[in-house]
Amino acid sequence: MKLLKAIQHVPTPPTPVIKYPVKDIMLTAPLEWKWQQKRMPDFRESIEKAGMLWPVILVDLENYWEPMKSKRWPREHSGEFIPGVAVHTGNKRVIWAKENGYDLIEAYLITDRNDKDEIVRQTYIAKGHWPK
Repeated sequence: MKLLKAIQHVPTPPTPVIKYPVKDIMLTAPLEWKWQQKRMPDFRESIEKAGMLWPVILVDLENYWEPMKSKRWPREHSGEFIPGVAVHTGNKRVIWAKENGYDLIEAYLITDRNDKDEIVRQTYIAKGHWPK
C-alpha cells in the first residue's frame, strides 16, 4: 500500500489522523475548474520537492455544513447529493495523490465545523506560499 504521509501534524488535534483510501475521496474543487488547473503546476512542484506538509481535511455528507454543502458537495445528474466522504481542505493534495497512484492519504475526518476551524488555524498555507 502506497501511503501519502504528512510531514507535520497538529500537536493536539480535535480528531486523530487517519489513513483514508484515496479512491474513496470525492473532490469538492475538481481539476476541471479553471482556477484549480491554474494552481496545480506550482502545487505539483511544491509537493514533489517538499512533500505533503499537513494531512487533508475530509468530511462526510451528513456532517458537512451549509452553505458549503450546497455550493461544493458533488451531486448526481438528478441534483441529489452523492453520499460519501469528500475533501474540505486539500483538493490539490488528493488530486496529486490520485495522479501518482497513492492508495492511502493521511487525513483528519471531521464531524464538527469547530474542529475543522481549529485544524485550519494551525495548518493554513496561503496560495503561492507553498514551500519549494
